[in-house]
Amino acid sequence: MLSFIRRFWNGRCDMTKRIMKYNPAFLTDEELLRSFAVRQTDFDIIMRIIRENTTNVNQHVLVIGPRGIGKTTLLLRIGLEARTAIDLNNKWYPLVFAEESYSICSVGEFWLEALFHVAQQTGDKKWKRIIEELNDEKDDKRLGERALAKLMDFADSQRKRLLLIVENFNMLFDGQISEQDAWSLRHTLINEPRIMLMASATSRMDQVDNSGSAMYELFKQHDLKPLEKDECIAVWEAVTGQHLEDDRIRPIQILTGGNPRLLSIISSFGSKLSFQDLMGDLLNLVDDNTEYFKSHLDNLPPIERKAYLALAELWDPAPAKDIAQLARLDVNKTSSLMARLVNRGAVKVSEQSKRTKLYQTTERMYNIYYLMRKRGAPSERVKAVVNFMVSFYGHDELIDVTRKIVEEACALEPEQCKDHIFTYEAILSKISSHDLRHRIACSTPRKFTELSKLCCPGDEQSKSELIKKGSINKRKYKDDNTKLAALYRKIKKNPEDCESLAEIGELSAKLGHYSEAEVAINKLLVIRPDCPKAWVTLAELLSEAPNRHDEAEKAYQKTLELQPDNEYAWAKFGRFLHIKLNRYEEAEQAYRKAIDIKHDNHWAWEQLGRLHEWLKHFEEAEHAYKMAIKADENCEIVWQLLGALLRDKLNKPEEATQAYIRATHISLETIKDNPESPFAINSIAWTLYKCDDDTSLRQAEEWIIKAIALMPEESMFQHTYACILSALDKGTEALHPAQKYLSDTQLVSEYIEDTIDLFAGLTAAGGGKQALDMLIKSTLAAKVEPLIVGIKLYLGEELQVATEILEIAKDVRERIQSMRDKINDRKKVKMIAKPGRGRKQ
Repeated sequence: MLSFIRRFWNGRCDMTKRIMKYNPAFLTDEELLRSFAVRQTDFDIIMRIIRENTTNVNQHVLVIGPRGIGKTTLLLRIGLEARTAIDLNNKWYPLVFAEESYSICSVGEFWLEALFHVAQQTGDKKWKRIIEELNDEKDDKRLGERALAKLMDFADSQRKRLLLIVENFNMLFDGQISEQDAWSLRHTLINEPRIMLMASATSRMDQVDNSGSAMYELFKQHDLKPLEKDECIAVWEAVTGQHLEDDRIRPIQILTGGNPRLLSIISSFGSKLSFQDLMGDLLNLVDDNTEYFKSHLDNLPPIERKAYLALAELWDPAPAKDIAQLARLDVNKTSSLMARLVNRGAVKVSEQSKRTKLYQTTERMYNIYYLMRKRGAPSERVKAVVNFMVSFYGHDELIDVTRKIVEEACALEPEQCKDHIFTYEAILSKISSHDLRHRIACSTPRKFTELSKLCCPGDEQSKSELIKKGSINKRKYKDDNTKLAALYRKIKKNPEDCESLAEIGELSAKLGHYSEAEVAINKLLVIRPDCPKAWVTLAELLSEAPNRHDEAEKAYQKTLELQPDNEYAWAKFGRFLHIKLNRYEEAEQAYRKAIDIKHDNHWAWEQLGRLHEWLKHFEEAEHAYKMAIKADENCEIVWQLLGALLRDKLNKPEEATQAYIRATHISLETIKDNPESPFAINSIAWTLYKCDDDTSLRQAEEWIIKAIALMPEESMFQHTYACILSALDKGTEALHPAQKYLSDTQLVSEYIEDTIDLFAGLTAAGGGKQALDMLIKSTLAAKVEPLIVGIKLYLGEELQVATEILEIAKDVRERIQSMRDKINDRKKVKMIAKPGRGRKQ
């Protein structure tokens, strides 16, 4: 039923943007510049060092970071800048070594490798002959002297200093060159101003950090840190051409550990998926990149691999003792292996504990890969964390889908609406968020509710209640397949029955029979190629099909060619450009075209507001929402959107409150026909709760008490009550309804997002210890581990858990603190409002 609702990240990747995930050295200069989306600060710092290297002693640089963190791209970008910048080109000649220098086993071969790149970059046969001659030199010391002399001859001929860019510099000191050669290399780098070494390593090197080693204090060490959220957004945009908001990039940042290479992989995989689909297809992601992930493991010696896999199995930061026990190894041996793995950059020492040295895998995505694939079945713990992330970070918007169904129904006769009502119910039955269900219900006009009564006489109360609750159970309406069969019989008798073909197309789409729907619409277009309604129906159908957005766009364009004044088609085209293609400027133009045709098109204004809010054009969004309200002042959802914008983005709390009050009044109007409907009353309480001011919260408390009096066993009402009490800082009172809600295991498991908000609010209201106890003892504990850890962090406990869980938990803690801050702010407002407080009377 809902497979056609894929509303997010379905834009097309610009395939001209070639991002090499594994070897950026294959990029052209233009592609390298375009792909260099982050690390600008690191780039600027190192370029400043290069520009300041003008004396007889150069400052050499060692860039440190695990694989995939962006070392290669950064160094290549530095080399490109040294080669092309006007102020550097006449001073520096960059020589970029291969990513792995396996053939270098002496200092002589190091200088010979530099000459090889001279020959390669210049294309001068003279240097190729020199290399051939030097290859015949058997004495390593003589080779070093002769090769270095030739290299200096080249520098003098160019009248430039040489910038040697050497990756994986740590490999040279892992048994490839001798200690004597290391000291020889140091002597040259200190005394030869014509050479600067720009090197990289996967981890800090003992040869650089230890005072008795050849490389000690030779380098300015520059650590590359994991990417921050804004940098992750920049990488996502570079790969997909799409913008991603903070709350949607955060789980991806956690999954990848801020590693640009892994972020590039997951971006290219997930660019056409919603966040829910991306998380659900995590197993496919690791399958598609098995070669990359396996290479991480295959490069380790067997005994190190054994210790590494034991650590991966534990997932949480672990001491050598626990790793040794799982790997069946000696503890001292395991400590030594961990030290080696740290030097390789495969493992790092966790910063979570100061008392005991705890280890964890560096590449967190690999750890997830291993747990997802161990014994052929995904780890239940990983699955639970992924599901939690979907609930905590993911925000579905099905409002537009249901609005379309409702608008079509309202334009039809009552007897033609049963299919629309059935589909509406099916969609709402899938939604896991109480707030989202409420918003959809609030956006449903009274006319649709009245139509549902006419379609189902005798069932008015239950229907009204279920719509307001937003979790309607399916009814037995007329058999749609029977109706479809009847239409096909009509077509068999009259193949050119356009009305029947149109009905087949629409009904088949609603039933999920998309190929049949397309066939019917195409047959109709053969008969009536100038039918705008058929073209727009086809466009909407194709827009929901994967990889057919080009066809959908052409269908929309054909519709508008035939009927340029069709404001509905312009608005839908704008929504398609906005949501599916992420072509925001064109989307705005389409919305405005719809508005030009019909200025009071409230849906077009609302969508324009949503677009502006997405683009963070908050003042423009405010104007659009207000115009939508002017066109339809009884549209509760727009009042709510305006209230949230004014409160959360524009810092206009008084105006936000007024918007929420207006939304509440509209909600109150909906229960006039049925004042004893507990679900409608709960809806009013929830709307008042979202107003988030003290007066509204107290009114919300009164309303929810009425709803509970009418239906005391309804668990969702207990959830609403607990949320309201928590917001009023009545944590102790909120414990009882929270426990009653938690006892409904089926409901709680289905609505994880609501559960997170409830227990975060309960903790903010001072009930953290009791909330924690409730959750730990419940059957839900395994599903909400990050919530439990987040509450523990808020309560000041020290923990050692998997990095992914800890990062999510930190965000949970921030949400709790934000809720606490709001409680305190409301108290301050209340104190100020009380006259004479704190003064002598």
